[in-house]
Amino acid sequence: MTPLVSIIIPVYKVEKYIEKCMQSLLDQTYDNFEALVVDDGSPDSSITLAKELVGNDSRFIFFEKENGGQGSARNLGLDHAKGEYIAFLDSDDSYTPDMLQVVTEEFAKEDDMDVLTFGVNYVTTDDKVINRIFSDVSYFNTAKDVLLVNGAATRFFWDKVYKRDVLSKYRFSDSVKTFEDVDLIYQVLYKCSIKNIPNCLYNYTQREGSTMYSLPASFIEDKKALTINAKNFLLKNNIFKENKDYYEIFYLDEMFYKPLLRISRYSKNYKSDIRSLLSKTDSEMLTLYNISKFRSHKGNKGFLTLFSFRTNKYLPLIIVQLRILSRREK
Repeated sequence: MTPLVSIIIPVYKVEKYIEKCMQSLLDQTYDNFEALVVDDGSPDSSITLAKELVGNDSRFIFFEKENGGQGSARNLGLDHAKGEYIAFLDSDDSYTPDMLQVVTEEFAKEDDMDVLTFGVNYVTTDDKVINRIFSDVSYFNTAKDVLLVNGAATRFFWDKVYKRDVLSKYRFSDSVKTFEDVDLIYQVLYKCSIKNIPNCLYNYTQREGSTMYSLPASFIEDKKALTINAKNFLLKNNIFKENKDYYEIFYLDEMFYKPLLRISRYSKNYKSDIRSLLSKTDSEMLTLYNISKFRSHKGNKGFLTLFSFRTNKYLPLIIVQLRILSRREK
């Protein structure tokens, strides 16, 4: 008998993309799945469109909740998932038609595998592939990079499929409204048996206005929560000492580098947002020694961003805006 796969799909304000998402499930060559579609208080026609498309297909199960963020929507899905395997799909993205078929066949080959990760197509809103990324599990296992700062394994939840038991003791944090994947994925993967395959099975839509291309109101608070939770995780598992360098890189990445790029590009009041950021950060982490370590992990762009900020708080804004202007002129 073919195993059941549970697919958890949070939905919020994606009426332009939801039909493509749902159609990618209807087109699957493997049909033993349940799609747990969670309406996270979406104010538009997303759910109506989804229901019209799937009709009476009993594999699609719809839930409603007040808006609480993608993490809380996924938690509701996890609470109702019945599958032997659990997958995630964002409602503005899609699967390739063979995704479930490939994944279940891979799990059938290896009984001791806990998590399977696969490649991702970065696509435009008109489905043009502009990039492809893959995890490197062999490097991840060798480097012992628990917090995933090297990018050997991605911090996405949706480019992986999990045995049900792996996720049974985990839920997304209520205190993190954005980038909840980053907060939980390293905890789930810790001590798991992971395999990666070269197939690109997920289409990740790049669109303006998504969380990845905006400055959400909870952004800085969420980043602070990420670093607190990461440190607590390392301490709880008695592995902080051997991962101290990784934690410092993680801190610089989540509390300085990524916020600086995001604020420089999307803030309507750079000075105010930088002041807010600095009120949440530990300035002693931004040493030249730590910045030099950051360079070895994130390259020259990361080094120059942090070094320029340490020199002058407005330099990252100037640098980012010049890059944007340069791209437009091309």
